[in-house]
Amino acid sequence: MTNKFSTIIKELESCHEQCLNSFKITKIKVFPKKKQCIVYFFSNEYLSDNVLHLIENKIESLHCVGSIILENTVKNPSINKYIKNNWVKLSNRVYEKIPVARGWLDEAECEVSDDILTLKLTDRIGIEILEMKDIPSIIQDIVFNDTGIRIKVNLNISDKLEHDKIYEDYYLFKEDKERQLTEELLKQNGSAVKDKADVEDSIIIMGKKILDKPTKINDIHGMGQKVTIQGKVYDIQAKCIRDNSTLLIISLTDFSNSIYIKIFQKKDSDSLTDKIKLHKWLKISGRVEYDNYLKETIIIPSDINLLNNTERTDISKDKRVELHLHTNMSAMDGISSPNEYIKRAAEWGHSALAITDHGVVQAFPDAYKYGQKYDIKIIFGVEAYLIDDEIEIIKNPKNIDIDKETYVVLDIETTGLSAIKDEIIEIGAVKLKDGKIVDRYHSLIKPQGVIPYEIENLTGITNKMVKDSPNIESVMPDFIDFIGDSTIVAHNASFDMGFIYKTCEELNLPLKNPVLDTLNLSRTLIKKLKNHKLKTISEHFNIKLLNHHRAIDDAKATSEILIELFKKLKEKDINNLSEINKLRCELLPQHIRPNHALILVKDHVGLKNLYKLISKSHLKHFYRTP
Repeated sequence: MTNKFSTIIKELESCHEQCLNSFKITKIKVFPKKKQCIVYFFSNEYLSDNVLHLIENKIESLHCVGSIILENTVKNPSINKYIKNNWVKLSNRVYEKIPVARGWLDEAECEVSDDILTLKLTDRIGIEILEMKDIPSIIQDIVFNDTGIRIKVNLNISDKLEHDKIYEDYYLFKEDKERQLTEELLKQNGSAVKDKADVEDSIIIMGKKILDKPTKINDIHGMGQKVTIQGKVYDIQAKCIRDNSTLLIISLTDFSNSIYIKIFQKKDSDSLTDKIKLHKWLKISGRVEYDNYLKETIIIPSDINLLNNTERTDISKDKRVELHLHTNMSAMDGISSPNEYIKRAAEWGHSALAITDHGVVQAFPDAYKYGQKYDIKIIFGVEAYLIDDEIEIIKNPKNIDIDKETYVVLDIETTGLSAIKDEIIEIGAVKLKDGKIVDRYHSLIKPQGVIPYEIENLTGITNKMVKDSPNIESVMPDFIDFIGDSTIVAHNASFDMGFIYKTCEELNLPLKNPVLDTLNLSRTLIKKLKNHKLKTISEHFNIKLLNHHRAIDDAKATSEILIELFKKLKEKDINNLSEINKLRCELLPQHIRPNHALILVKDHVGLKNLYKLISKSHLKHFYRTP
């Protein structure tokens, strides 16, 4: 092996004599299981990336299977020369460990002075993320392993601070959204702050009538100040303390924030618990303090007024019948009891109400009891978890031999998970023909909104990177032309295609191509894996997944996975795209995402059948959900 490498170096010496005349291979390590070969060599100076690439290309002529890693050591290492000649390679090694670093390191300015490497970034978000991911330490370790020199890595802000404006705009945008949401909640709950005219209708239950205009709870800052607030009571706790006195802790919200009201009531004073009830509106004037017991900011009131708040009513002539309702028996969904719902329905003049908890029927006895009490007809039902056991692995398949078809393997990055609310920010795709990549497509896309911080962190795609990119209206028609009549392939295709179909519908672009999902295909062909994430399947097939969560890199990895899955299809004597859906019967129920289906009971026979259905789903078909 060493002799073959030496031959390659002699071939290159004629063109690069100056840098290769001192080249000497010191050691070669081969790792058969990892399909990896590490070549350690010595030279007087660091070889440039161009020369290293030439050596790597020549080594490929040896028909080596797997990856080749070149480790270069020098006689008198110079950090300046090392960084200058190896920054791209060094950066790639960082990306392999922390893919999110790519977006910022690619745009960073490097300065080296006295064994100090200073990276100047164009935004503060980048510094925060690189420090959080401990990138300086990773770079220090790579440099030390290569040169034996321990350097210090500093992260500084560049003189160009254009991106700071985007950073600030994002948080202003976020605050504006929160403000809009609060105002909407205030309207829905009839909780807009009342003016002085409303005060005439208030009842004094402690102290005197309050004439001051209320302050939002969210705007309360500083201890010891006197404030006036008003809000809705959502919790009351009464505790007996020494001398039979009572401590009353009232939880109050005005939907901008919440706060505790703490009242000490003497034994012989009028009881406030008879006057202050849940869901009532209070206007309170008092002093702001910090409570060491509750570890919260509280108000000690001097005056309390009960506001004559009008409860929400249903003034419609034709009353609705609620057919989809979750009680507190629905885990993580409902918070109110059947009693509260049925009482409210009676107050609003409704005649009937359906109880449809997630996969359970425990609320039925209480619902029946209070239905009788308030003369409300109870419609018994359930929101069931339903799986499609005829799910297609490939949709709208062509009747064509697998090896003869052209495939476009795609991946997208988005601002979130919802195809309705969120936007595409990157499209990457490779075109596959005869088992080889014959074309590529890649484009960053400027969204209408702002890329959230967590998405920047996950993908490395920043607002600055997409600032001058084309919008989706320009990119999608071009991408549809690239696809042509090929079969589309994606990993978890329902996610990617959900965004693409929505965009095509908005732009009136036809797209009826076959769509193959490598996620479901891998679930039928490689059942032994603990999960079928892109990273897990890549590791199973020894496929390099560089820069995970970047579209073009994920698309390339998916194309290599597709080739391996096609080999397994041929082992099962499946050679035509139209035959792939025969495998859907091998998809395990736990691998299929459940849909929600509403089931309502018509009569006593239906109620009995519903009980049987619920029992069977819990006893025989339970996997995370019944």
